[in-house]
Amino acid sequence: MQLIMGNIVLSFVGNQDPFAATETEGSIISLLRFLLNQGTTIKKVVLLHTESTAQNARDTQEHMESESQLSGLVVELIPTSWELSKDPTDLWLAAQEAKRGLEWVQSQLEPGDRVDFNASSGTPAMKSAFSLLQAAGYASNSQIWQVRNPKEMKPGQDRVFPTNVLALRQEFDRKRIEQQIADYNYSGAWLELAASQLATDRLKGLLEYARCRKAFDFNGASDAIQSLSGVIDDRWAKEIAKLRSGHKPTVLAEAYFNAVLALHNRDYFTFFTRVFGIQENVLKYLLSELIPYPQSEQETDNFWNAVQQLNNGKVGECLQQEAQTNRAVKLQYYPNRTSQMLILGCYTPKYDDVLAQVKKIQNLCADRNQMVHEFKGISRMENPDEVLNQLRRILKGIVTVSLTDNPFDRLNAEIRSALAT
Repeated sequence: MQLIMGNIVLSFVGNQDPFAATETEGSIISLLRFLLNQGTTIKKVVLLHTESTAQNARDTQEHMESESQLSGLVVELIPTSWELSKDPTDLWLAAQEAKRGLEWVQSQLEPGDRVDFNASSGTPAMKSAFSLLQAAGYASNSQIWQVRNPKEMKPGQDRVFPTNVLALRQEFDRKRIEQQIADYNYSGAWLELAASQLATDRLKGLLEYARCRKAFDFNGASDAIQSLSGVIDDRWAKEIAKLRSGHKPTVLAEAYFNAVLALHNRDYFTFFTRVFGIQENVLKYLLSELIPYPQSEQETDNFWNAVQQLNNGKVGECLQQEAQTNRAVKLQYYPNRTSQMLILGCYTPKYDDVLAQVKKIQNLCADRNQMVHEFKGISRMENPDEVLNQLRRILKGIVTVSLTDNPFDRLNAEIRSALAT
């Protein structure tokens, strides 16, 4: 069975329905004639009325039944709340009743049907209510109509004309998305975008790229912009390609930028996790510059044999001596943080500043472990700028990019540009 698409008209009833004092047809009748003359299929007319306009609603229905053009229309009269009857000028109450009427109408809609709002009947609050609902996104497939007073029409003006509040809705959506972007909440921005009419391939691709990149899903980020070559700045493809390659200095810089985002949003749990990961990977990277770092347990014996030979055996002697008084020093299996730092310190004094900064943030790492293992959290942090300064000193001489130029800020600028066009 083929469904016939059509419209349902929703309107408040005013004192000038079905006729004004001048015997001119009111806005409801005028709108219905206009839509029918356009060839619109009207499935139903839903009229919301207060106690004081109940008779107007009945008169409007009777007038429609007496008119050949309108007699075939199905009319539904719905009384509003007692509160709105008591105060029909209350915008909040009018919006609530308009929403209740819209929900009833939406339960009657078939795929492809449209809601036509009459925004020219009732009190000013009632006339505004439908525009508010459309701007807030409650009626995606709808049209708001205005009906002019024929006594006040100017030459060239149509009596019935559409009002489009989509631009206002889009502005609301744009502001919400911009706030999500400012907070680096790309998942939230994506959800807002999906519920709006602002989505473009460029914007969707950039947001997915940002979401994946922030989550260290570099393959997903690369996939998100594959089809956008020539449409977006080519730096994003170049940067993600380097991150996908596993280039350690680049990944360490990315972890630092990610820590800055977490600190911006006061997400201290993630911040501590990034700090822990940076210091851990810096030690591994520096060691791997000296000797191959073990990638499996089978490689650990070779690692320790190589350690024993560093500096003509002086590093091995240093470790053996320290192990006699420090039980934290491990000379087998995977090297722990204490052993890693001791190897680097015994090898050359050039790592002294890095090791000093690592020691300063070890308390943070201990806090991170406690939060993870004991399900504890933290809601505030003292001297976060000092921690970032320590991270920069640790990464100095390792990373090849400026740590003051966060790529996510440049990325946000391009996303905002895509959102504005």
